[in-house]
Amino acid sequence: MNLIDEAEKVAEELRDVVFVGAVAIFAHIGYWSRGTEDIDLAMATILSEEELEKRGYRKYYENNKWVTRTPRGIKVDIYTEDVGRIPISTIYETATEITGKNRKIKVACVEVLLITKHRAGRAQDIEDLQNLCRIRGKKLNWSLLQQIANDTEIAEIRNVVNAFK
Repeated sequence: MNLIDEAEKVAEELRDVVFVGAVAIFAHIGYWSRGTEDIDLAMATILSEEELEKRGYRKYYENNKWVTRTPRGIKVDIYTEDVGRIPISTIYETATEITGKNRKIKVACVEVLLITKHRAGRAQDIEDLQNLCRIRGKKLNWSLLQQIANDTEIAEIRNVVNAFK
């Protein structure tokens, strides 16, 4: 799966979205260090299940849970309130716009990604956080980090950034 190609199609179909997972990581660091089976996005304008279905997004019961798939069969996780306790409005306001092959898409800014990855705390999230700090750590907006994170989180991220100096 080409993440950016699929993200462009999803953005065209759903409109008001900001990508917050692998697509955003790829946009900021230029590669994705591990495989992914889904696309994560924050939806600024909430669409009903009926509206999603009209646009080809179907729900399936898989592995004892409901999942949504794009018209091309890619699993998509849709967040409508917050991601990692960061409100969708903040994610949308601070989003970065990138140009794909056919259209522009919005991705979460590096600072939002750092906090969401830090808060998730899984091994793969820590790996993502380290890659973001290594590649983008010198250009972080510390003021924005102070708005969305607590002092402990900021200190821990600063330590990771400093480890790559």
